[in-house]
Amino acid sequence: MLDVALTDPASMNNKKKRCKSCNKRAGLLGFKCRCGHVFCGTHRYLEVHACKVDLKEIGRQALAKQNPTCIGDKLEHRI
Repeated sequence: MLDVALTDPASMNNKKKRCKSCNKRAGLLGFKCRCGHVFCGTHRYLEVHACKVDLKEIGRQALAKQNPTCIGDKLEHRI
């Protein structure tokens, strides 16, 4: 039995990029957001396309990972 695909894999990569907000062609400079969608130059900013990605939380997690808390042993100098 042959495995026949209805669409050619080469044509899947040739899919035109369209803006998620206004459905305009994004062209060569299609801006990919952290939410995973492609946007045109007008809707590339988070505030304009109402993105649900919380950049503050991502920054907090990165800082927490880079700067672990240093806790000393309080009972080290006691008798």
